[in-house]
Amino acid sequence: MFLRIGRNSSQLGYNSKQSLKFLSSASKGFVTDTNDTNEKLQSNFTYKRFNSTISTTDGVRTKPIAKRDDLDKLNSFQGNNGNNRRLYNKRNGNNNKSNRRNSMSKPNEIDSSSPWYNQICAFDDYVMQSLSFSRDVPRQNKHNGTGSESLMFWDSLARAMSLYNELLDCPHLNAYRVCTLINLLHNGLRINRGQLMRLNKKPDFDSKSFNIEISKNITLYLREIANNILDGKVACNEYGAMHLLTSFKELNKIDEAVNTWKQAMKKPELVDFFIHPKVVGVMLPILFETQTFTFEQCKQLYESSRQRIDFQHPNLSSGFIVTCLLAKENLLALETYSKFCDNCRTDHFNYLAEAHLAFIGQCKDIDIAYSFFERAINSDMPYRVNLNVSQVNSLLNNTWIELEDFERVNKTWLTALKFYKTNVAYKNRKITGILSSLNNIYFEIFFQKYQSDALEGFKELQKSLNAYMEINGTLDEPLLNIILTKSAIWQNLDIINSLLKNFELHNLPQTIITKRIILKCLGSIDSITPIDIIKRWNDMIIKGDQMGQTYIANADWAALRDATLGWAQRHMDTPEGKSRTELYFKLVKLYKIYCRDNGQSKRITAGAGINLSVAQKFQEENNINTISTDDIEILKDLHSLEINDSLA
Repeated sequence: MFLRIGRNSSQLGYNSKQSLKFLSSASKGFVTDTNDTNEKLQSNFTYKRFNSTISTTDGVRTKPIAKRDDLDKLNSFQGNNGNNRRLYNKRNGNNNKSNRRNSMSKPNEIDSSSPWYNQICAFDDYVMQSLSFSRDVPRQNKHNGTGSESLMFWDSLARAMSLYNELLDCPHLNAYRVCTLINLLHNGLRINRGQLMRLNKKPDFDSKSFNIEISKNITLYLREIANNILDGKVACNEYGAMHLLTSFKELNKIDEAVNTWKQAMKKPELVDFFIHPKVVGVMLPILFETQTFTFEQCKQLYESSRQRIDFQHPNLSSGFIVTCLLAKENLLALETYSKFCDNCRTDHFNYLAEAHLAFIGQCKDIDIAYSFFERAINSDMPYRVNLNVSQVNSLLNNTWIELEDFERVNKTWLTALKFYKTNVAYKNRKITGILSSLNNIYFEIFFQKYQSDALEGFKELQKSLNAYMEINGTLDEPLLNIILTKSAIWQNLDIINSLLKNFELHNLPQTIITKRIILKCLGSIDSITPIDIIKRWNDMIIKGDQMGQTYIANADWAALRDATLGWAQRHMDTPEGKSRTELYFKLVKLYKIYCRDNGQSKRITAGAGINLSVAQKFQEENNINTISTDDIEILKDLHSLEINDSLA
C-alpha cells in the first residue's frame, strides 16, 4: 500500500508498521526564473528523507533505517500542485557552477620559437577537430566505419597517438592535452561500438573486421596512456581518469580498470584525481562486483570521496546507488536517490535518469523495481527516462528469478510492448531490434516455465501470440524466428510445422535466417529422416543462392552440423546416430566446392571432430573423400554460388 500525504505537509509520512516512507510529489513543468538564466523545475516538488520528521533541505541527518521488502518501502511519485520548492537546493544552484567544473587546466601557450611548436599545434588540431567530429558522428553516421569521413576520423586519431608518443618528453604535454586525448579515444570507442552493433545484425557481412581492428587499437592506445600515467611520464586529472576507467569498463577490461585504479591510489601525485567523485562513481560498482571491496569498504570509499568536494556529485551518487542495488541494500539505495533528488540541478537530470534505470534493471526487490518501471512508462517523472530495453529485460529476468511469477512477467512484457509501440518518442524510430530483444528474453522465460509441458505450453503460446498481435497489429519474422529457435526444446515436429504456417498466414517471407533455424531445429527431433534434413538443407541453399551468396556461409554449415552431428553426439553408437553422421559428411563432400576458401573447408571437415567425438570417430573409421553419395542428388542450376576450383 502507498501512504498518501497532504501536498502541503512538511513532514514525512510514518507509522509504526512501515519502516520506510518515501514521499515525493512531482510536476513536469519548467519555468524560467528572471534571476536565474538556467532552466529550473517549476517548484512543485517535495522530497522527504527516510525516518525523519524534518524537511530534507534542512540537512538533518537521518535516523537508521530498518529493512523491509514489501511495497511499503516506496511511496508514490505523483504530481501535486501546492508545493513550491526546487528539485535541488537553491544554495547549491548556479552559484557553485565554477566549483563543479573539473580541475583541467587549459593548454598552455607555446612560443613559436619552441622546438615543440609544430608538433604541439598539430597535436591540438588533430585532437580538438577529431573530438568535435566524434561528438556529431553518433547522430550522423548510419553505416560502418569505412565511409570517407569516418576513415579520416580514425586516421586523425592514429596521428594524434603518434604525436602523443613523440611528445612524451615535451613539457607542454600537460594534463589537459593528455586527458582530452583520452576523451577522444573514449568517444571513438563508443562510435566504433555503435558501428559494430549495426554490423552484427548482418552475420555474413565481413566489413566488421575493420571495426574489430579499431577496437583492438583503441585498447592498446588506452593501455599505453594508462601505463604512462602510472609511470609518471604524463600528467592526469580526474576528467581523464574517469574517461580512462570508463573506457576499460566498456571494453570489458574490468581487471585493467581495477588494477589501474588500485595502482594510482598508491601514488601520492595521483590519489587526489583517482579518489575524486567523478572517478569513484565509475569504480564503486566495479569494485563491488569483482569482490575487490566489500560493501562496507565501498561505503567508506563513497564517504571519503564525497567529502572531497562541497556538493553531491552526480557520478558518485549514481555509482553508489548501483552499488547498493548490487548488494541488495535497497533502502540505502532509495535514501541516496532521495538525497540525489534534493540536490540535483536540472542539467544533471540525465544522471537521475540513469539512477532510475538502475532501479528498474538491477533492483532485486521487484516491487520497487516495478514501481520505477511504471513511472518511466507513464512519464510522470520530472526528468526524461529513455527506457532502455536492456533494463526492461533485466526486470523480466529478475522477476522470474526472484518470484517465479510468470503472470507478472507476462504483464511486464505486454506493458513494455505497448509503451514501445505507442510512445511518441519511438514514433519515428525503427523498433524492430527493441521488440526482438524484449521478445527474446520473454520467450526464454516462457520456455523455461513450459519446458516439460508442451501441450499446456502451446496453448499459452497461442495466447501470447494473440496478445502480441493486438498490440503490434501482426506477427513478424524476428518474433517467429525466436519462437522457432526456443520451441526446439519441445522436440515436436508438429509444433514446428504449425509455427511455420504463420509465415504464410501473415504473408511473411522466410529469410535465410529462418531457413537456418528450421534446419537447426531438426537436430532436436528424434523422428526425422535423412530425407527431411536434405529437403531443409536444399531449401536453405536455394534461398542463399537467390540472395546472391557466392559461397555457403559458416552459419549454413553450422545449421547442418546441429541437425546431424549435434543429434548424433547425443545418440552415439546407435544406427540412427551413425546415419546422421554419415549424412553430414556426404553433404560436406558434395557441397564443399562452394566453400569460400580452404580454411572453411578444413573447419567443416577435420574441424568438426574437435568438439564432437562422433565426427572424429567417423573420420577415423572412414575416408570421407571416398564415401558414396549416389543416394543424394546435388542441386543444379544455382546462379550465384561459385565453385571453388581448388576444392573441386
